[in-house]
Amino acid sequence: MEKDESEYELIARYFNNGMTSEEQLSFEERLQNSSSLREWVEIYKDLDRVHDEKDWIYFKGDPEVLKKELALFQSKEAKVFSNRLKTWRQEQKEDTSKIKKYWLRPLITAVAATLLIAVFLLYPKNDDLPSLYNQYNNWNDLPSLTVKGTDKNTVAQLERSFKSEDYRDVIKRAQVLLKTPNNATPQIRLYQGVSYIEVASYDEAIATFNALIQSDAIDFHKGYWYKALVFLKQGQKENCQKVLEIIVANPTYFKHQEAKRLLKKLN
Repeated sequence: MEKDESEYELIARYFNNGMTSEEQLSFEERLQNSSSLREWVEIYKDLDRVHDEKDWIYFKGDPEVLKKELALFQSKEAKVFSNRLKTWRQEQKEDTSKIKKYWLRPLITAVAATLLIAVFLLYPKNDDLPSLYNQYNNWNDLPSLTVKGTDKNTVAQLERSFKSEDYRDVIKRAQVLLKTPNNATPQIRLYQGVSYIEVASYDEAIATFNALIQSDAIDFHKGYWYKALVFLKQGQKENCQKVLEIIVANPTYFKHQEAKRLLKKLN
């Protein structure tokens, strides 16, 4: 996802407390509704830790944390973002207090990269769950809810909100629609569950997909695939494997072949 120069500057201003109160409120509202913006903010935080000699990376003594950090640093987009961010920072007229010990930063960056690579080599690549999640979470597979003649308050608007990444609006609309008889109930649950994933409400996502699985809908089995993705997103390898095994054991289930490939990578 390409970001223009103004977006890089905006993110940097947010972290450097350079926004007005109105700008900050507007930015944080976007942050709640946009998973892509949240992803770039997290990448900025990771890059910022590498460039901060006082708190250059957050270990927590947990190798899983390092593997997640590595997954972010490995991506091509993150490298482009890093280079642009560094260029933008160099162009700014900062106070000397903000750029003290600048000569240490290349050394710190090298040390951080070395430690990340070392951890990556110590643990198998198939345990890199965040990377696998990014590989398999294709929301384009969700069924279209657009129906000719529907008004703006129906499932068609829910789909439009989803496409614009307004996931909280999707959740609210789904909660209303699911209270009344609706032929699109299974599809609504899929959109609702995926939206819960995007806003990091994982328990609610699991509950939503379980409701679909336990229903009498003809495509109830789609809930298994998206449930597996929730566990993958959270790094819960064993739970993900258990759900994938159900799909693999049933050739007619949604994403059967993908489940076989993913399960093989996790074993």
